[in-house]
Amino acid sequence: MQPAYRYRAELVRVIDGDTIVVDLDLGLGVWQRHEHIRLLDLDTPEMRTVEGRKCRELLVGYLELCGSLVIETVKDRGGKYGRLLGRVHGLIDNEWHEINAWMRERLVSKVPFGAGE
Repeated sequence: MQPAYRYRAELVRVIDGDTIVVDLDLGLGVWQRHEHIRLLDLDTPEMRTVEGRKCRELLVGYLELCGSLVIETVKDRGGKYGRLLGRVHGLIDNEWHEINAWMRERLVSKVPFGAGE
């Protein structure tokens, strides 16, 4: 797997239980706007299912608790859909939490996305 890069991020919206849209702070006042981030090692049901909508609600609720976000990308332009793959870290009560791991603990996931790459 390629080296990780870390970016401060601002949440724009949640697409589904394993994909978010963020604005990435690249530093020196430069921002990458509306970047789709696929949560690494997480594969939630599709939005057309009840389970998929519940997963999205779970992720939205958790992200609402986060004061700040940091995205750790592990493979630029990864995946077959052209999204960045990454781990999302959220600051809650002055402690950083990996949101991918939090979601995995609460879900019965299919085979992790990117597991065979």
